[in-house]
Amino acid sequence: MAEPLRDWNQGDPLSHTHLQEAVSALRHLLAVPSAGVGDIKVKQNEWRFTISVGRIVDKGPNNESAPTDARYWVQRCFLKSDAGIDDAITLSDELAGDDTVQGDSGTQNVPTIFTVTNLLELAANTHNLPTGQFIWYFVIIDGQDDPTPHCVMSEGAEEFWIRITGHTQDGTNKRWKYDWQMVKKSTAGYGGWAAVSPAVTGHSSTYDYAYNTVEDVNSSSGLYGNGVNSSNLTGSLDIQPVVTGNLFRAYLVSPATPNASSTPEVWFSSANGIDGGCT
Repeated sequence: MAEPLRDWNQGDPLSHTHLQEAVSALRHLLAVPSAGVGDIKVKQNEWRFTISVGRIVDKGPNNESAPTDARYWVQRCFLKSDAGIDDAITLSDELAGDDTVQGDSGTQNVPTIFTVTNLLELAANTHNLPTGQFIWYFVIIDGQDDPTPHCVMSEGAEEFWIRITGHTQDGTNKRWKYDWQMVKKSTAGYGGWAAVSPAVTGHSSTYDYAYNTVEDVNSSSGLYGNGVNSSNLTGSLDIQPVVTGNLFRAYLVSPATPNASSTPEVWFSSANGIDGGCT
């Protein structure tokens, strides 16, 4: 049992135990920014945090499946580039044993894959960030008598501009899966869009097709998401897929139950046109 606290300013005698408590407390404080997470307990009664970079992954350190709530498995990363301050950087995964700290039980490896809770999704308990996205995460310490580190982030779903490059109908339903490429504004005015380099496209091994939210309710007939009922279409008039070449603001959305083969979906919104002849 720890001895009662002494007041150094009042000249209370100090024992070896008291000196060791001070040393241990300093070790714990130093461990927080280095370790961030894991079973290292911090002997302090106040909130502290540090900021690090990580990458969302689909499996835990022991091949656990990804959570379906606001928590994510995150791979800790480090800055690999030794280039100049204005040059491009490279983020690489930290491997087990790359970093260690001194804890109560001796030298411990800093965990490299751990859970991070997204504060922006906590209220609705959603899970919409894509695997592979780089994030900032904060290590905060709770207010328990024996505090524990927790990792949190505040990230919204990634969004960007895409150009539709093709489409495939979803069976007999009047909705389509769209091939796409990411684009950026390169010159002013109309026609000033160019594909990003290196290319980012879907569907691919990295990203799924693009899907249209307005088409989500569409079946083979009936009332479509654009407000048109198929019973009012005569002749060859029919709902059409989004025109290839059109530009849209799109959002990455991960499946509700991600797995190793999951790729993030891309969603945009556009009312479909109607085309054909009356007779």
